[in-house]
Amino acid sequence: MPYFTLAGEIVRRHAPVPAPPHRLTTPQEVGRVLRDAGFTAIETESVEAVALAADTPSEFWDTVVEVAGPVGTALGALPEATRQAIRDDAVRTLGELFPDGPVRLGGEAVVAAATNPAP
Repeated sequence: MPYFTLAGEIVRRHAPVPAPPHRLTTPQEVGRVLRDAGFTAIETESVEAVALAADTPSEFWDTVVEVAGPVGTALGALPEATRQAIRDDAVRTLGELFPDGPVRLGGEAVVAAATNPAP
């Protein structure tokens, strides 16, 4: 499961947090947006990347909360009991996904290069 969606999915199981805005998820989408903005010589590529790794599920979750702004903001507005339930759910979920070792979540990133013809 991609790093960029798992934390939000876990939080939304416990609290009414809005889904993230649409992301540009394919090279074609990124290319279209760049072309529509007037860029030329567009090159796009998908690459697999590990976004975050930790030795244990609890270490992973604590790091996500610390570095992922939207997750921390969403959690900060919730009562302590709800935050604890979310953390327990996250640790359990990550433990099920990675029962034998470190937690390593990543996903696909789209990398792009283009020329801006404007002066």
